[in-house]
Amino acid sequence: MKYLNGGKKGIAEDNKDLQYHELSEGVAFINALRYNESGDAAITDAQVDQALLYVWGADQDLTKSTAAELNKAIDLLAGIYGWESIKGDF
Repeated sequence: MKYLNGGKKGIAEDNKDLQYHELSEGVAFINALRYNESGDAAITDAQVDQALLYVWGADQDLTKSTAAELNKAIDLLAGIYGWESIKGDF
């Protein structure tokens, strides 16, 4: 969620370098959540796909990311991992 909050900051400040850096890191991190050696991941592939869709849309284009969609991804991840009370702290 740190990367998604950083992406929102980049959007708010119209700082494209920050936005794209944070969101590209976020995309990589979210995608990595699907790989779990023990096979007991808390998140499903469908949930990973949904979070990524919120972050970069169907076109996989970080230039179109919005704070509202990033909030949806943050809410989804916070709900899965039980981080609702700290989701803004990252």
